[in-house]
Amino acid sequence: MASGSAYRPQLRAELKLWIPEDPERDGPPRLGDPLTGNQLVLRARWQLNVLELCDGSRDLEALWRALPEPERPAALRELVRFVKSLRYLRLTTDADADSLRRLGGARAHPEAMLGAPLVALDEQARFGCQGCGACCRVYNNYGPLTARDVQRLQALEDLEQRLPHLRGRPRYVMRRHGEGPASEEPYLPQRPDGRCAYLLPDNRCAIHAYWGEEHKPLLCRLYPSRVRLTVFGKLVVDRPECHSFGVSAFTGPTTLERLRRLEREIDELLVEEGLYHPPVDLDGGLVIDYAYFLGFLLHLQRVLEHPGGTVVDALRAVRDATFDLIDRLESADDAAVQPHEVITAACAVPPAQRYGEPYPPIEAARGLEALADWLQHQARAAERVVGASGQSPHQRHAETIEHLRLAALRCRLATPGRPRQLELWLPELAARLRQLERLPLPLEDPTTDRRLRRLARDLIFAAELRRAPSWLHVLAQLAGILTAIAVGARAEAARAGRAAVTRRELDLAQGSTRGAARRLRALPRRRWPTVRAVVEHLSLPEPAGAPAG
Repeated sequence: MASGSAYRPQLRAELKLWIPEDPERDGPPRLGDPLTGNQLVLRARWQLNVLELCDGSRDLEALWRALPEPERPAALRELVRFVKSLRYLRLTTDADADSLRRLGGARAHPEAMLGAPLVALDEQARFGCQGCGACCRVYNNYGPLTARDVQRLQALEDLEQRLPHLRGRPRYVMRRHGEGPASEEPYLPQRPDGRCAYLLPDNRCAIHAYWGEEHKPLLCRLYPSRVRLTVFGKLVVDRPECHSFGVSAFTGPTTLERLRRLEREIDELLVEEGLYHPPVDLDGGLVIDYAYFLGFLLHLQRVLEHPGGTVVDALRAVRDATFDLIDRLESADDAAVQPHEVITAACAVPPAQRYGEPYPPIEAARGLEALADWLQHQARAAERVVGASGQSPHQRHAETIEHLRLAALRCRLATPGRPRQLELWLPELAARLRQLERLPLPLEDPTTDRRLRRLARDLIFAAELRRAPSWLHVLAQLAGILTAIAVGARAEAARAGRAAVTRRELDLAQGSTRGAARRLRALPRRRWPTVRAVVEHLSLPEPAGAPAG
């Protein structure tokens, strides 16, 4: 939608605007859709003003002129992208009425969606438990349990005789997540060291060992998969959280074979959870409906499966497909083209065409990136000087370091050619891809690259990763995790006195990196550690020529 478009946006009448009393505590205002459950976060005052003006009487130029001059965005393009987000979230009156009804019906009556079969994003994915017990020792999140899980725990016979340490203790515990009685949910009990109370000393599950697998809680039998009820049906996503990923993901039954036996219980859980349909921020400003994004994810699956090169080439192809989608969404004239038509056109590109040359760097971006790197280096140097003195940093020193970091950030934000938010993650993604490229793995096992590609696919499709500020941030994080794993695999091989990497080295590196990756995802926005920080945390040798964090 160009700035001169005749498109006149009008908001649907049933939308609800929520403005918090305390923004610091409750976050920014949000525009919500009671029908679909979509919410658009409003991070700038001028966005609230735009909502008041979207009554169908003004085109984009008129909207721009009608905004109070002090509160106008820095560029008309920001207003265009915001209006596009309204459209791509189906918040305007020109949204497809049939799709709105279907989406609203699925949200109000999720049980009507259960007739669809389970669909795996990777139909060849497998899982075979290796009995390491890590998932029962370090996760500290053994729940919530379903009502059927609680019944099974209560029905276990001779529990106190078989497990004396549980004598006099409850078979499950209630945890509170907010206010009111509905906020309490049942969880498996834990030992003081965080281990599941049902874990035996030899890392076997006591429930499985004494009473059979069918008595285990559903979350344990689903692990490491997750099932979401979506507008596409029951979507199965494999999460690469298992410590034995290098082996467990390639052994045992396929994910669909394993979960079909649990489909009845899965359906009960999905009805309770309801429809999963969050908005998706592509690049830190352009937001689209989850149904559109799911179609794009299926296209990315085909891109990742295409044998067009190494895992680095696959990530480049995913990155270029994302840029292509953003460009198409930005340039589409909303007065004539429906959003689903734009998505369909982007997904029609053959996967082989995605494996071309890397995205051409912008010359101005190179200079600004170099300046940003220098400023970041100065900030680190100042930090080392203050730290070497053995004293707490003086306020003036702390402010100097912070000013250097802010200057480096502003250099990255000022890069021309693409939206500022996208430019924040583009250099990070490029640097991490370059670092991953510099880690060619001498393969003793010829399938190692295929395993890394499988890991890339699983990380991309893991729902938890989408909690990042934007989809491009997800890709940058993914490249960082893969780089840390590649560094770790080489380090493990070196410790064993081998030049080549085996399946075992990759498995060990994946297991040790998983915890760091989880902590990395949990940090606040825009404060994520670099690959170097992950490598340092794991005490691994850094590869020669690795880019600065």
